[in-house]
Amino acid sequence: MIRRTLSYLSVLLFSLVAFSLLPACTACESTSLILKGTDYQNNGQYDKALECFNKAIELDPKDYLGYVGRGEVYSEFVRYEEAIADFDTAIRLNPEDDEAYFEKGQVLEKLGDYESAVEYYSKAIELKSDDAYYYFTRGSAYQKLERNDEAIADFRKSCGLGETVGCEAAELVWKDMKRTEE
Repeated sequence: MIRRTLSYLSVLLFSLVAFSLLPACTACESTSLILKGTDYQNNGQYDKALECFNKAIELDPKDYLGYVGRGEVYSEFVRYEEAIADFDTAIRLNPEDDEAYFEKGQVLEKLGDYESAVEYYSKAIELKSDDAYYYFTRGSAYQKLERNDEAIADFRKSCGLGETVGCEAAELVWKDMKRTEE
């Protein structure tokens, strides 16, 4: 009786794992690859990171984080169109992800499209209004557009959120504006 019950439980457990939990295991594997890819990326091993993100996307094409990570790597490789496509996919899959908007803004700024970059930075800030670096980066884009009042406001906000370089940037832009007025 016990042997039959154990055998039955083994078959039941195997069935649950094989059929019910397979997608969850695939998602776990995808998440593991994304974490590994991020680690490689943080250590400058972009080829290995790209491999991990590609495999993660293959396993779970609905996980937006794989596209964000791969987009960042594409940006490092100066493959900007592919990066933008991945950030667009990430935004489509999760329109509430601030990082995808911010990273797309970074690529647009590298391409010299400061107006569009400001739009994407603004959306990132709308989604995560306590990120000092987002304000600092948008302030830099405003400065490139010679929209100095907005640049100073963002640098000051960045400073208030703890980004000390924002304090210095606000002061420099303000001094430059005063010199220009004289």
